[in-house]
Amino acid sequence: MIGQAAIAWPRLFTPHEPSLDERFETIRTHVDLATACEIYLKEHSSFNDIFIQPTRSQLEDIAAHLDRYDISALRTTIEFRKYLFNYVS
Repeated sequence: MIGQAAIAWPRLFTPHEPSLDERFETIRTHVDLATACEIYLKEHSSFNDIFIQPTRSQLEDIAAHLDRYDISALRTTIEFRKYLFNYVS
């Protein structure tokens, strides 16, 4: 139930009301991490292997170099749109 509340209200654990710049930075960070997670999943998954969940540092490394990847074909941004209102409101 806490996870569902955090999706509906991403600032659930924030002790202060974030400014607009903080909100946009959070959105950018979460979109980058979600994109990095999708890239990691595409690179490391197959039906024969056991999936090993990436660490946060692995995802941050991928997110820091997103310009190396063709992210136009990824679904992350499209899927993230349904949560965008919760971040901005």
